[in-house]
Amino acid sequence: MKTTREKKPAIHARVKPVEHRKPAAKKAAAPAKKPSKKASRARPAVVIARAAPPVVAPPVLPALSPAPLAVAPATATGISSSYANVVVQAPAYDPASGLSAFNALAPNRAALTKVQVAHVDIQAGAMVALGAYAFVMQVPALCAQFQKLAAAGLFLMPTLSNLKTASFAAVYAFNQAEVAGAYATNATVPAAIISEASAVEKRMQARCEYVFANDPTVRPLLDMLRPGTGYNDLANDLLGYASIYESKKSQIATTNDPNYLPTDLADAKSYAGQILSYLTASMNPKAKAAYDQLQQSWTLLLSIYAEVQAAGLWLLRFDPQRATRFPSLTTMARATATRKKKTATAPAPIATAPTASSTTAPQPIAATPTVSTAARVP
Repeated sequence: MKTTREKKPAIHARVKPVEHRKPAAKKAAAPAKKPSKKASRARPAVVIARAAPPVVAPPVLPALSPAPLAVAPATATGISSSYANVVVQAPAYDPASGLSAFNALAPNRAALTKVQVAHVDIQAGAMVALGAYAFVMQVPALCAQFQKLAAAGLFLMPTLSNLKTASFAAVYAFNQAEVAGAYATNATVPAAIISEASAVEKRMQARCEYVFANDPTVRPLLDMLRPGTGYNDLANDLLGYASIYESKKSQIATTNDPNYLPTDLADAKSYAGQILSYLTASMNPKAKAAYDQLQQSWTLLLSIYAEVQAAGLWLLRFDPQRATRFPSLTTMARATATRKKKTATAPAPIATAPTASSTTAPQPIAATPTVSTAARVP
């Protein structure tokens, strides 16, 4: 018997029935937590209200005038008029004042650890320092400016009186060294050193005279440095040319002049030092002791004068002649020594006039600066 199968209807696509869900019920808010014991004990934060800073209005500057702006006070620009007609007279030196000054500075000489050795006319250098001291003390306007520097903590007024004391002590030490025979030496320097030193001097002289033939500041020094006679003269000439080479390096250096050798500057210092060492070694014990005290006195004078010179040059910065008021002691002393050797005549002395209390003890020196040790002055 045949069974008949029921035909199922064709299904062209299956569609998933849409489920209708009920919206989820909102969760109930969680109950608030009870504050902990620590939180309940904490102090509530206190906010401190601060007043706002007052608003400061900027200063109102005056309108610029059409006149040029001032660059320095009138006391500085016009200070040269205060000594236009002043005739400066240095304090008079006498052996008793020199001995008193020399003994007063004995502790300062003993405290020196380095000494500036110089074969120059120290007596002439001391007189230049005395002239600078007198210039400051005899020009009231300038002395007042030094006092203002001292009031501002930029200068020590006792330095001025110490300058006079150190100058007197240097003159006394120079005279004692001369009496002891420190400058009357019969030393013999090896001929090889003299020959090589003379060759260096000849080249340096030719180079300097070519470059500075018309230089009003260097030319007078070159006239003094022309070769003379004696070992001391040769050593001083070498140091003089070396100082020019150092201060005018940019003008001296060249590649097209056979008279210029880059090694001449160092060689000049070296040969001068060797020559001076031979002169010193030949001294007897008394002369050597006096000579050592002279170099110590010169070292103290240089250090004290440098402080006065620096202040003076700044105060007179608008005076074109300021360098003649506070010149270099080393340059003046070397030039005078060279001139003495070549002309055999002493320089004109500085006008002197007696002053009261010339033997007054000096003020204590605040500090002794360290001075470079060398067998010559650069």
